[in-house]
Amino acid sequence: MPGYPEHTACLIRTYRFGPAEQKLAHRLSSVFGDAVYIVADVRRGPVDTAPLPSIEIDNRFLKEVGIFHRCNWGWRCGDHFYSAARQKLPNFKHFWLIENDVYFHVESLEDLFAPSAESNADIIAHRDGFQKLDLSKALGDI
Repeated sequence: MPGYPEHTACLIRTYRFGPAEQKLAHRLSSVFGDAVYIVADVRRGPVDTAPLPSIEIDNRFLKEVGIFHRCNWGWRCGDHFYSAARQKLPNFKHFWLIENDVYFHVESLEDLFAPSAESNADIIAHRDGFQKLDLSKALGDI
């Protein structure tokens, strides 16, 4: 991948794949190379993501992996998309999850993502920055 660790994939979460999603995927490929995947909520029907690889997620997937869901989970529960990606892309250690309606108002995505490329943070979030989590305290003895 151009300047980004090989164990990181970029996921675009969507229920459609049109010109806006194609443009977003193209821009993200300048940073993540071939590791840009469409994670598509296919409950409304098939989503043709060609030529990009896709991971399909629906109620059947959630049931198979034992995840409880409510209506409209596609936009309430982004972690379900991470679950699908983790199952389908086991060789990746880290994921960026980007909404399909995101617009990057920067000239260089490489400059935007560069600070996170060498981070060992468990989570990077808007307004929270880089965070190292001690999940043993939060989860106890699981």
